[in-house]
Amino acid sequence: MPLEIPAVSHHRVAAGETWNSIASEWLGWARRGEILAFVNDAKAWVPPVAGTEVVIPYNLRYVARRGDSTQSIAYRFLGKRDRAWMIATYNGLQRARLRHGEVVLIPLVDLSLTEEGKRLAKLDAKRTAGEAKGADRRAQRQADQSLPSLREHVRFGRYVEAVATGESLLARGQLNVPQRAAIYEQLTTAYVALALKARATNACRLWREADPKLELNVVDHSPKIIDACGLAGRVEAPGAPQEVRGVAQ
Repeated sequence: MPLEIPAVSHHRVAAGETWNSIASEWLGWARRGEILAFVNDAKAWVPPVAGTEVVIPYNLRYVARRGDSTQSIAYRFLGKRDRAWMIATYNGLQRARLRHGEVVLIPLVDLSLTEEGKRLAKLDAKRTAGEAKGADRRAQRQADQSLPSLREHVRFGRYVEAVATGESLLARGQLNVPQRAAIYEQLTTAYVALALKARATNACRLWREADPKLELNVVDHSPKIIDACGLAGRVEAPGAPQEVRGVAQ
């Protein structure tokens, strides 16, 4: 049985890269560049020097329990309550108290492999190099099979499961454009329902990028989704006469 051993990664900075661009590539969100710089003892507004090797945190997925807060999570996993700002920034949270069942990511950096672990990891990387071919095709087939379940999770209000399913599908490989659009559509709804507005806004942006012809409207989309997409006050009912829309405003 293959097992994944949680460990930090490393990245050698290329010319022109910033903390935000590295965070976007490795951590899934450019705004995590501030935390990436912090864990590398650097300032987010000072670009990393080309050629420098930087540590990439391990994203630990945590499902909040009753009574959890950014302070308690920071103390439990990062060792200090005053690092609650890291949890908040990393997850786009505007509040300290976490909701029961809410999913947060925790950036861990104290997970270095032993020398023996590094040796075995290199051997495994060589062994799996050939197996990597076709990974995108497998990911796309998996997405086709799992999209009905993802939509069902959202339809019946199982938003935590929807987020886990959607993020897992996106992490498996390069999906085709319609698949990405479908997944980000469901993630937008789930994030909105979980009051994760920053994530919802980012998911909606990616949804609209994957589907440039997408037109949100007040009939098919809730006001919260429209607001998360940054279109509050600019979206109207489809087919509504211009003069009627003007009166309504």
